[in-house]
Amino acid sequence: MAMAVWTDEPLGEVEPGDERLRKRLAMLVEPFVEHPEASIPEATGSWAATQAAYRFFDNEAVSPEELIEALSGATAKRCGALPLVLAVQDTTSLDYTSHSDTLGLGPLEHPKYQGLFVHSTLAIDPEGGAPLGLVSQETWARSAEAKGETRKVLPVEAPVEAKESAPGERQ
Repeated sequence: MAMAVWTDEPLGEVEPGDERLRKRLAMLVEPFVEHPEASIPEATGSWAATQAAYRFFDNEAVSPEELIEALSGATAKRCGALPLVLAVQDTTSLDYTSHSDTLGLGPLEHPKYQGLFVHSTLAIDPEGGAPLGLVSQETWARSAEAKGETRKVLPVEAPVEAKESAPGERQ
């Protein structure tokens, strides 16, 4: 249970409503840290644990924004002791095209694909490359009006403020 010690620090400021939810969150963090590429059923390893994970995520007392804020705060504390930290960013497409009943999706890179975008910033210690934690994460869907639009400027040529992943209004 070495992971439980690791989870105490980043989860220390998360208050999902009651102690049972906090314990469930701590139990969920370990498999997802050990298997970040896995789906919920793959990471949790059993049907009962998968059901418990989905119940946790469906609970109204659990706020993704609060979880991200608490994790970001713990990351900031870890970064504060270092002279240099790398903030690595990436925008990921989540393709839900085959989930036809899902609401709130928008066009992805190709207009026939529907889903969400997630822009994450991860803090990394440049000495050895150890991840320090999540700095920020935003999720959004492109508007239906963006469907079929093509980029007029390559993303690498656009100023940060003009990029779709910049904070603020989404296209």
